[in-house]
Amino acid sequence: ALSAYDGYWDRFPNVKSQIFDLENGYHIFKPVEIKEIVFADEDVKKYMTEVGGITNAIDTNQVFGAPEVKTILGCTKTVSKDIMRNLRDMNIVVEVKGKGKGKYRFVYESEIKNNCKVSKQK
Repeated sequence: ALSAYDGYWDRFPNVKSQIFDLENGYHIFKPVEIKEIVFADEDVKKYMTEVGGITNAIDTNQVFGAPEVKTILGCTKTVSKDIMRNLRDMNIVVEVKGKGKGKYRFVYESEIKNNCKVSKQK
């Protein structure tokens, strides 16, 4: 269900509207080139720059939060908190317990693979 990706749709509303039509309460794919739409979207471009800067500066197992994002990107505290919220909402980071409030690490590739559940076709 598309609701599983609400974090993405909230962050990239133009992408959703360009990829799907709503018919009788169901989202139906439009006959479009999805990859082209995604990478042409201004919100996606901005996000890729932000996340690229963060992923290049932070090691795989490193614990980080909004203060580190603020330092890496040279942005305001408000923007860094917004970026962290988006990363969390899109399941790109997971909270790390015992390291202080608002501390995260990037999701491991194995965690992504284990969480992808594809329903069986009948």
